[in-house]
Amino acid sequence: EEILEASGTSVHMINDVRWEKKNEVIDEFEFIMTKEDFNRTMSLLRPLCGIPYGWKQAGGMFLRELFHLKKNPFQDSNRTIICCEIAYIFFHEILKFNIRISQDDITPKDIYRIINGNL
Repeated sequence: EEILEASGTSVHMINDVRWEKKNEVIDEFEFIMTKEDFNRTMSLLRPLCGIPYGWKQAGGMFLRELFHLKKNPFQDSNRTIICCEIAYIFFHEILKFNIRISQDDITPKDIYRIINGNL
């Protein structure tokens, strides 16, 4: 299995065994999908590989939480990407979840709430 992650300098695919050697798994969720949905997911997400990691975006996420801002002050749309935005794309485009927060404003906490509210 492979994991699509946004970290370090860019978005990339990593083998799950290698990923688990350098990361602690906090929680895991399984999404049942058809082969067609899986292929659509890969077609949608693979092109994200190589996009630079959104350090400013992540910093803005921290400031948004810290100062209770309505919007991320460092939104940069599709020039860079962070892990939450990958999850947002998957939930919105593949699983068709109705997400009431923008892709630029979504946080790990929001992702966790979305998963728990939609499983």
